[in-house]
Amino acid sequence: MARTKKTARNSLQSQHGNSKVAAKLLKMHIDQNILGIPSLKEEKSKVLGKKVLQP
Repeated sequence: MARTKKTARNSLQSQHGNSKVAAKLLKMHIDQNILGIPSLKEEKSKVLGKKVLQP
């Protein structure tokens, strides 16, 4: 069964939309789990009243 141009275009738009969502999720993951680690250590030290040594 051959795809029509409209179906192919919709599929391509859907793939592009999925890629954008995946990119946003990946950025959120990196921000929270990699870039956010030093700030989390600082917040934790404030709560515990300790000073955390930064590498």
